[in-house]
Amino acid sequence: MSSDAEHSEVPQEAPQVDAPSAAGGAIVERTRRWTSVFSFSARERDAIAMRSALERRDAILRGVAAASERLFDIGPWRERVPEVLRILGEATGSSRVYVFEVVARRRRIAISQRFEWVAAGVEPQLDNPDLELVDMESAGFSRWGELLQAGEPVFGDIHEFPESEQALLEAQDIESLLVQPIFAGGVWWGFMGFDACDAPKSW
Repeated sequence: MSSDAEHSEVPQEAPQVDAPSAAGGAIVERTRRWTSVFSFSARERDAIAMRSALERRDAILRGVAAASERLFDIGPWRERVPEVLRILGEATGSSRVYVFEVVARRRRIAISQRFEWVAAGVEPQLDNPDLELVDMESAGFSRWGELLQAGEPVFGDIHEFPESEQALLEAQDIESLLVQPIFAGGVWWGFMGFDACDAPKSW
């Protein structure tokens, strides 16, 4: 009976290793495995980000190519601009794409919006009176005029722009933008802009 009792007290679970050296070895091994997993995840994230950037670039290039073909179709070019803006807007994932024309340049530069495309759910600004005959200096956009006339773009998160520029842009729900100058015959004609309204975008 005593032998049976002794036998019944033997645990049925696998033995636990309590030796410090063995436990330490197990911790080191687990750490190595987790380090390997995290390192792989970081590489994977970088690869995904690069692949996403390349896909976005390819989409933009396809959009630019399609827009260029459409722009040089036979017929009045102004009639083709809305379709070109749509192609570029969808290719870049923009909320708005628009064109402003310089309408006065003698004493001060004034601009007016001429064309616009907006994504679904985005408020249009084409009929916004604040975007007609805008005196760039008095409106606080002298920096834009200097950059665009020099052939340089304006881009970034609007909350990092000078305060004089923010109010008009925030009123249009813009988070970030890219503005590219347009030249005709070597003269600054105006600019094309791309707005991101949902969240800031890296241009």
